[in-house]
Amino acid sequence: TIAALMSRKQGARFKLAVDTVSSPKSARLPKDLTGIDLLFTNRDEANTMLGIADADKRLGPKEAAAALRAAGASEVIVTMGAHGFAVATESGVATMRSVPARAVDITGAGDAMIAGTMYKVLSGDPVPHAAR
Repeated sequence: TIAALMSRKQGARFKLAVDTVSSPKSARLPKDLTGIDLLFTNRDEANTMLGIADADKRLGPKEAAAALRAAGASEVIVTMGAHGFAVATESGVATMRSVPARAVDITGAGDAMIAGTMYKVLSGDPVPHAAR
């Protein structure tokens, strides 16, 4: 489980990246996200993790990314599909736009974004640059 990996991480030499996958699965993550080096989530999943169900009180991507970072994740990416994403790091929170495209099928779009970002992170790029 993610909690087991998070507990093994103390004193270990590996980085832990987590994709929340869905709102029901994101609700199962611990409230304390310490040990997660990079958290990928979308706006709905982020608000679920933060316990915000009221549509009028839901956080935007920048606020959600900052809140999840405050909950312990080292770096956070909150996606919004065609509307871009927010990245929270120790340097602050920034929003970035998606590349304009005519979508034919969005299946796997989030997975592709994560794969590309992780490739660049493992190549040594900082998260904000890797996610572009």
